[in-house]
Amino acid sequence: INTTKTSINPSTTPSIKPSLMPTTLNSCAISPEQRQTDTINLLETVSDPILLATINTPQNKAFTFLLDDDDVVVCPQDDNVLQIYILAVLFFSMNGPTSSLSLSWLVTANECDWVGLECADDVVTTITIDSRDLTGTIPSELGKLQNLEKIDFFDSNLFGPIPSELGQIQSLRSLSLEDNFLSGPV
Repeated sequence: INTTKTSINPSTTPSIKPSLMPTTLNSCAISPEQRQTDTINLLETVSDPILLATINTPQNKAFTFLLDDDDVVVCPQDDNVLQIYILAVLFFSMNGPTSSLSLSWLVTANECDWVGLECADDVVTTITIDSRDLTGTIPSELGKLQNLEKIDFFDSNLFGPIPSELGQIQSLRSLSLEDNFLSGPV
């Protein structure tokens, strides 16, 4: 006969090791469901909701990266979440996973450490990813990075229309798109 009683009440003395955080919360201090909802609401301010929801679009891949694949949990209230998302959309739009960018983009915690990016106070001001084995299109979301001063996609095998949103970046001083298959005005 087992006479040992199991206590249902918490102990009055602290445990030696700290208890684990409840599984319903993450480092954002919100539930995973709320994190997803808040992230979608934020991303819909820069991307078409249909593209966010459509599997295998660059926007959906970037959204999935933010929620599931990012080694550092990005929270919807973080200052740089839109910047990371837009850069991830750029990465997936330019076939980044099969390019030389796959070795340095989306792999470190701080996007300012990614190859070809320059930042001031953790805000991307320059994107220089010229003469790389990229192929694809320039996403319109790039126009939402309002502190960009320089974009250099020279000789990158890009095609399609030049997003008109690039012309709305007031800080942009240099735009190099030569030796691509792009069309249209900026």
